[in-house]
Amino acid sequence: ASETHTFSPNLLFVASFGDALVPRKQAPEPPPVTMQSLGANVPYTQPGGPMITVTISGYASPITSFYIEPYRTAVQQYRGAFTWVHSKHMLQFGMDVTRTTQYSLMNNAAGTWTYNGSITSLSTLKGSGDAFADFLLGVPQQFQQQGTSAEDIAGTLWAPWIQDDWKALPRLTLNLGFRWDPNTPPIDRFGPQTGFIPGERSIVAPGAPLGVVYSADPG
Repeated sequence: ASETHTFSPNLLFVASFGDALVPRKQAPEPPPVTMQSLGANVPYTQPGGPMITVTISGYASPITSFYIEPYRTAVQQYRGAFTWVHSKHMLQFGMDVTRTTQYSLMNNAAGTWTYNGSITSLSTLKGSGDAFADFLLGVPQQFQQQGTSAEDIAGTLWAPWIQDDWKALPRLTLNLGFRWDPNTPPIDRFGPQTGFIPGERSIVAPGAPLGVVYSADPG
């Protein structure tokens, strides 16, 4: 949607707005086997369909991904632009504003498993260690699991700009312009987001490792 307003024969203003909403639902296709069906004594963190997310380095990575429901991304774009014609100049200036929000409920109820050969590797035996051997032993290098986590991400980008088409000579026109497009970080309105500031002690979570900070910490 846009609106054009003529203030005078040489001054014009155009305001525009755009809105896009993208809904999405992600439900993994049930796999023929899961780590639980293969004997892993790891209960699901919550009810749901079967899932498998495994990485066996150098061999395979059978992954059904996570459940995400609901999931939606909304983007609103605003623009205000003036055009002013004066003497040998056609000056244009304004601002673009982009507002993005993303909401999702995601769960990794079955867990993710990573095998990389480190378990069967010996420092005294060069070339030892095999990811598939680690898998057969049932000893992953890393395991992660979580219940449902909600994210409500919101961010706004402000971009002021100005440009001038200056007819310096009858056969020479200079196109000059400047745009400031800072990358301001989004926030999670549910929190917490994690960041890293070397040497900083978190006030929100004092027991966290030095340097790890969270939403609501200073800065």
